[in-house]
Amino acid sequence: MTESPVKTCKDEMYGKISSSSDSDSESKDRLRAGGHPLYFNNDKDVTIFHSDKCTYTTVEIVKILWSATEDQFKCRKPPKKVQQNAVFLIDLRYTSLEDLRDDGLPQYDTCGGKRTRTVEVNDADADDMKVLVTRRAKDNLKSNNEYHFERLYHSWSVGSGRNKFHRKIMHTRDRRNDILNNVAFVQYVYDGDEENIIDKPHQNTKKGRAPGYTRTRASVIRKIDTNLSSMGPKEAVF
Repeated sequence: MTESPVKTCKDEMYGKISSSSDSDSESKDRLRAGGHPLYFNNDKDVTIFHSDKCTYTTVEIVKILWSATEDQFKCRKPPKKVQQNAVFLIDLRYTSLEDLRDDGLPQYDTCGGKRTRTVEVNDADADDMKVLVTRRAKDNLKSNNEYHFERLYHSWSVGSGRNKFHRKIMHTRDRRNDILNNVAFVQYVYDGDEENIIDKPHQNTKKGRAPGYTRTRASVIRKIDTNLSSMGPKEAVF
């Protein structure tokens, strides 16, 4: 049976926000002009790549990840309890991709799931690098200029419930399954105005006044599981 042709998408948008921005150029221009990076909560290990409300196309994100080689734009550790419009480039040499979900925020209301697209990069060294995005992912990448672009999406209802706060974790993998430049693009963005997210108990709780729930890092759970093979429960946890 002949395989159906792969459809392509020139300029796919994520989210509902309408203003687009060439954020990587703006961030670099600020530093070239003698400015200082923006730090989240004044923590020099958590650099804000961009702080305006923007919509990024898949092509724009791939280009940012492709050029993300300068350490001053990367976070050595992930941000916690973000409640503002912001983009972070997370250096995955210092934290794992799976730990990025454990950011101190309460349990999400909506999970958009994991979505994968195949992107083809041509003329990578040219100023007008070309990125072609397909509408569905290929199971196997057959050439060195093909990559899987992966997105994990969650959202929270805030304020009156009409406003939404979104977190999007995105990265690109090559045919060896290595993450491009060991960097993840993480965006926090509101549909409307910035508002505080109220802590709330886990959805499975049976207590009316249970404390606010935050997710435990996957690496911590993995370490406890490893410790349990040779320790008692108390020693494994503490």
